[in-house]
Amino acid sequence: MKEFDKNTEIDFLINELISTNERIDNEMEIPKDYGEKRKLLRALMNTQTPVQLSDEFYEIQDKILSEETKNKDLVSWENIKAISQNPNEIDSKIALWQGDITCLKADAIVNAA
Repeated sequence: MKEFDKNTEIDFLINELISTNERIDNEMEIPKDYGEKRKLLRALMNTQTPVQLSDEFYEIQDKILSEETKNKDLVSWENIKAISQNPNEIDSKIALWQGDITCLKADAIVNAA
């Protein structure tokens, strides 16, 4: 298995997304800074139409996102206090939390909108 180079890997992801999207200029300049590359990758992912990408794309994407998740300070549901601490009250099952939802350690997040 080849060594992980996040700049090379993110360039691959960006280039594959550009090449599969007819609405994007293939000659688009890719930033040199990793943070700016990451912003571009997110923008491309958010505007990508449904297409089948290569297996390598998904492997690299998973590697990058897993690494980012590993480096985040995640909040677990056990660390969020319920409205009521009395287990006999319905409010003991309801909790309010304010923060960046990407920092929640959760299997799913549902948007009621």
